[in-house]
Amino acid sequence: MTRSCPLVWRVHLKLLALRTLQGKDIQRAKATFYEAIRHCPSAKSIYLDGVSYFPEMLNEATDLMAEKELYTRMPLEELDVLLELEDESNANNSQDIITLSDDEDEG
Repeated sequence: MTRSCPLVWRVHLKLLALRTLQGKDIQRAKATFYEAIRHCPSAKSIYLDGVSYFPEMLNEATDLMAEKELYTRMPLEELDVLLELEDESNANNSQDIITLSDDEDEG
């Protein structure tokens, strides 16, 4: 009866994630994540927990969410573009600061 309860799966995943911090049961934790998705396919919180415990599964989890019609606020492709633009602007700002400090030393 509790197989369809997202809270039970989230607690179970949290306990397994704590064990994976010690280097134990990583495969078991990932298998449990998939089992939780199978029993609670519309529980977005399970997907988010899985990504927070296993960051390498981000693309896979977002693909699964899209299949189940659970949407994120921004597609990952847009996020990548925005992060690249931010990195470029930060690089330009640091070059401007270096140029300004060089000008101040000369004057």
